[in-house]
Amino acid sequence: IKNIKDFHSILGRLRSIIQYINEASFIFTGSIRKKMDHIFRDPQYPFFKSALPLDFPKIEEDRMYKFVNEKMIQKNINITQESFDRLYKITNGIIGDIQQFCKIAFSYLEMGATIDMQLFIEILRELFKLEEKFYNYTIYESSLTKLQISVLCALAKYDTLGYQSNEFKEIVKNYNSNAIDTTIKALERYNIIYVEGRKVFFFNPFFREWLRK
Repeated sequence: IKNIKDFHSILGRLRSIIQYINEASFIFTGSIRKKMDHIFRDPQYPFFKSALPLDFPKIEEDRMYKFVNEKMIQKNINITQESFDRLYKITNGIIGDIQQFCKIAFSYLEMGATIDMQLFIEILRELFKLEEKFYNYTIYESSLTKLQISVLCALAKYDTLGYQSNEFKEIVKNYNSNAIDTTIKALERYNIIYVEGRKVFFFNPFFREWLRK
């Protein structure tokens, strides 16, 4: 909804209709917590304090590891704990991204394969091949500025550094805090990254891995 022009008026219209309907419940869903929070926790929005927030936790790594192995057994494929640990870390435990990797692994590997770290890298390369057109477009052909690309690459390679730290500013060769903030907000608008608290995440974690390479 927030991506639609004049979304404020749309939310207002929705509120005016929904408040008179008693026979049904309404659910607003979204994967970006920050944007959902704005709709229901910002006093300037029509739905301010008018809904009960429900946050869904990630599936625990051990449970997800068991689930993946149960699915892979159709081709007698196993994934080592070390490899799955790496996958879970790269994807931040997001189910859709884990499934994308596993789908490619299932198609790419022969019967009886074991996904160790060497095979893990091979599968990652296969995934890169499928998405490289988008990756290259984002970096080389889109309207991103030189600073935006520099910040994006630095976010991928140095994810432990805060983007307002002096070390980060030195890497991107720009010590202007306002310029960095503006760049981060622009990359958010382009739906390339999102910020939760003080952490920056990529919508596509494999794009981040491609940038790291």
